[in-house]
Amino acid sequence: MEKITIVLLSTALVAFAGSISTPPDSDSGIHNFATIEDLSNKVQDEEVETPRPFLLEPETTIEVVAPPPLKNAVRTPPVEGERHVVGSETCLCGRSIAKIVGGEDARINDLPWTALLYKRGFFGGRSPYCGGTLINSLYVLTAAHCVDGMSNRSIEVVLKEENLSSTVESKTYTFKVSKIIQHPKYSRRTIDSDIALLRLSSPVELSASGPFVPACVPKNNEQTYEGQNATVAGWGAVKQGGSVSKVLKRVDVPILSNQACNMTKYAGKITDNMLCAGDVEKGGKDSCQGDSGGPLVVDVYKRKMIVGVVSWGYGCAKPNSPGVYSRVANFADWIVSQTSDATYCNE
Repeated sequence: MEKITIVLLSTALVAFAGSISTPPDSDSGIHNFATIEDLSNKVQDEEVETPRPFLLEPETTIEVVAPPPLKNAVRTPPVEGERHVVGSETCLCGRSIAKIVGGEDARINDLPWTALLYKRGFFGGRSPYCGGTLINSLYVLTAAHCVDGMSNRSIEVVLKEENLSSTVESKTYTFKVSKIIQHPKYSRRTIDSDIALLRLSSPVELSASGPFVPACVPKNNEQTYEGQNATVAGWGAVKQGGSVSKVLKRVDVPILSNQACNMTKYAGKITDNMLCAGDVEKGGKDSCQGDSGGPLVVDVYKRKMIVGVVSWGYGCAKPNSPGVYSRVANFADWIVSQTSDATYCNE
């Protein structure tokens, strides 16, 4: 029986989320959170009918600081269906606020829009389980399967997360979620339209110098980005069945045409609302190294634009099984229509 890994990574490039993956043509639900004990008994994934993603240890703690207050700013009322954009002297989307030093470890200032979602427990604890992307002053983009069946009170969004180790101090910002907006056409069976928005309880101040810089959002679906290298980042599993990382990771993967992707193991399961990226022949690099719901970004005029949201795939980094993402450009109009109360950075 074929296995599909819903890349619900519990952190973006080296930790999975907490759901059991199911084949696209299965009627089974996506969310089924596993315990650490469940996962520690897992052996070769090829021998497991329904592979379980990885959760970080529940005792993981981080230093949290409140978001900085917004400065007094004059803004014109937004027009429904249009973006309200602040000037380029104030903020530019998709721009790193630190230079990349090298290696696979990704400094959070290189990818300042990367968000980490935490699931709050009944007894006050919380566990990271999915990724997301800050796209404006109020909203984080993520996967629909990351929020399916969940209430806004059960989710927290952390920005500026870099190292999950309790021994490493890091200045992070935690936000409650005031609203979950799951795409109305999301299908649990086919995993189509696997995209959602989280409205933060308070806005962030967008600034070219940080700490908050959103990724750029495409305005239409005319560009396919086929053949272009893209970057996926997070705290997911380095390899299928592998250990998790406490440090934000990144990997570059080539974007495929949907026609080429449907000629792989997916055999026609890739819809127009999906995008594939990965090395079909060799494997080795995949979005299992990033959180479900996390960003796949490309360079557009030296800015990072989010073109994909980590969604699903067969196994992890296997040949003939590239990672599958929700194609953000196909949902551009929907995103704008749902976020008219937010402020976007200039592109």
